[in-house]
Amino acid sequence: MLVNKKIITQKTDCTKKTQSKFEENEERYKVFVDNSIDAFYLTDFSGKLLDVNKAACTILGYSREELLKLTVSDIDIGFTKKQILEFIKNLEFNVPIIVNSYHKRKNGEIFPIEARINTFGTKEKPFLISNVRDMTEQKENEELLRKSFKKYQDLFEKSKDAILIIKNGRFVDCNQAAVELLLYKDKSQLLNFYPSELSPEFQPDGRNSVEKADELMKIAVEKGSHRFEWEHVKSNGEIFPVEVLLTTITNEDGSQVLHTTWRDISERKKDEKLQKALYAISQEADKASSINELYKSLHEIVSTLMPAKNFFIAIHNSETNIVDFPYFFDEYDPSPVKRIFSNGLTEKVLKSKKSQIIKRAQRIKKTAIIKSTGHYPKQWVGIYLGFEGKYKGVLAIQDYENENAYNQEHLKILNFVSEQIVKTLDKRYADETLRKSVIELMEAKKQLEIINRDKNRLFSIISHDLKSPFMTLLGISQMISEDMDSMSVKEVKEMTSTIYNSTQNLYKLIENLLNWSRLQMDSFQVTPTKLNIKDIYKSVRTLVKLSAEEKGILINDKLPKVFVLADEDCVKTVFRNLIGNAIKYTEPKGTITISCKKHTPYIEISVEDTGVGMNKKLVNKLFSISEVISKKGTLNETGTGLGLIICKELIEKNNGKLWVESELGKGSKFIFTLPMH
Repeated sequence: MLVNKKIITQKTDCTKKTQSKFEENEERYKVFVDNSIDAFYLTDFSGKLLDVNKAACTILGYSREELLKLTVSDIDIGFTKKQILEFIKNLEFNVPIIVNSYHKRKNGEIFPIEARINTFGTKEKPFLISNVRDMTEQKENEELLRKSFKKYQDLFEKSKDAILIIKNGRFVDCNQAAVELLLYKDKSQLLNFYPSELSPEFQPDGRNSVEKADELMKIAVEKGSHRFEWEHVKSNGEIFPVEVLLTTITNEDGSQVLHTTWRDISERKKDEKLQKALYAISQEADKASSINELYKSLHEIVSTLMPAKNFFIAIHNSETNIVDFPYFFDEYDPSPVKRIFSNGLTEKVLKSKKSQIIKRAQRIKKTAIIKSTGHYPKQWVGIYLGFEGKYKGVLAIQDYENENAYNQEHLKILNFVSEQIVKTLDKRYADETLRKSVIELMEAKKQLEIINRDKNRLFSIISHDLKSPFMTLLGISQMISEDMDSMSVKEVKEMTSTIYNSTQNLYKLIENLLNWSRLQMDSFQVTPTKLNIKDIYKSVRTLVKLSAEEKGILINDKLPKVFVLADEDCVKTVFRNLIGNAIKYTEPKGTITISCKKHTPYIEISVEDTGVGMNKKLVNKLFSISEVISKKGTLNETGTGLGLIICKELIEKNNGKLWVESELGKGSKFIFTLPMH
């Protein structure tokens, strides 16, 4: 029994009812104490144990009888006997206190306790009652909690990822990694910020950062956690991407915080961009319709990796020693012309075969080819492109504003990208060369077919038109040779006239054949001079006057005094052929009109007749050697059909054009232009 009635109670003159009530309460107290899981000690002020409950025996490992032979100093090792007695002596009456100490079990095991000590009785005869609780499990839990908290603190502070705590939408704590990631001096500069305040106004998807941040935090609270990508802003204004993990944590008091982890994914994003750029470059080789379009696409792709507003590609031909700029985009300078290999920045890279970054405008100015605008970039980057064969190149980007626009990281990226560019361009150049070769072969084949067809047609003309006058000459000369003595003067005159006409036609044919062959072999020399077109016509008119008079054809001269720049013989030949053709295909008593118009910088000259004209089909074949047409005139005049073809080529040799306007039965109009002097 813990409490001795004779010790704790004083003799009073209580009534039986009061005594009964006291005994009832005392009994309840004894039941409570004996069944408690905590130990109860009753001691006097000398520290001697006067009574203990069952729990005390269980906790200490002693029997009740053994404990009642001991003092508090026998089981407590947290204080000395002297300290215990001094402590008891200083206790205030009826004022409970709590003491933490260590007790020793019978088996020698030491364990932590928490004792709630209270005094009762009288000042003359006081007692102590101690409610002692074994704190081993709690201490272990506290130690585990302490270790767990320390481990969490270690993880929190030593984590390479930024960790921040959000409460009520604001940052209330963060680790050192977060401070360093955002380039702040200490965490105090970050606390009480909203996440959106450390973000650009808009995220990459175009969403407003404030609205989107609220939405994502709400999702994390509802689901327990949420992972996503986000862009934040460092203290220097640099925007960078992070992967965010928000985890909801509920505190003991029911309040919630968001445990936030940021992982900087700048390098991952760079790698993704780089891989995407390399893939895009490889695809462009097949997709771009032209080499210029490919260069433009390369410019756009490089611009996704770094600032590349000013961008050009230079190609050096080692055989010709010429540097060409097939693609050039600059905010100040126009595209440079081809140049001999010199001492510019481009040549500097080509000579060294090494990619370079050149800073400072003055240094660039010394090594750059003189610029017409006088604007020099503050930083210039040249990437060497080692193509196969005789070509080598440089890809260059430059910045006119920022001397630190590019660094070694950019150079590394560009060198990496350049390998793909070289492969792509090598493939494209090979494809382009092959395509050009195929086209050239096809063109050569067409030209060969045309030449072969023209040759066959020419031989046909020669065999037909050259044979006819010779046969006529042979026949007449035989008749004269055999029947000269019996022929009249009239017959001789007719025969000599026939001989003259045949000889004239033969001369024209040979002259046309010679002129045409000279034109085809590019041995025909043109010497442009100042010519009065009216004077040229007059010199030709005497040659065609007789033919026109024989058919009673009127030639109207409406030419003014105008000057052209052309070869005199060429113009005479054209006039002679065109007027001769007009006479040939105009009915007797018809009219031919020679006129001209000024169309600066050309003079347009026309020979118009009232002859038989031509249909559209005939007009389309008129200037083709493969479709040479030799149609007899209105009085059965013959011709070779080569005259108009020669006229067209002669006019084109003199930088002019020749064409025809005609309608069957209504005459023809041949028009040609010559440069005005």
